[in-house]
Amino acid sequence: MFIQTVPEDQAAGAVQQMYAENIAGFGYLPNYVQAFSLRPHVLAAWGAVSGCDQARYGCTAL
Repeated sequence: MFIQTVPEDQAAGAVQQMYAENIAGFGYLPNYVQAFSLRPHVLAAWGAVSGCDQARYGCTAL
C-alpha cells in the first residue's frame, strides 16, 4: 500500500510553499512532508502544537 502524494515538480500553491520551506531547512524534501502533500494544513497544525508543553499537547490529542 502506498500513500498518494503530490510530486515535487507538480506542486503548486500551499504545497509548493511547504516543499520549498522544508527543502530550505533540511536541504532535501523529507518523506513525511510529502505524506502531508494532500493535506498541507494538517502538517501546519502539527507543527503548531509540536512546541507545546506536555500538558497542552495532551489536551490537543484528545
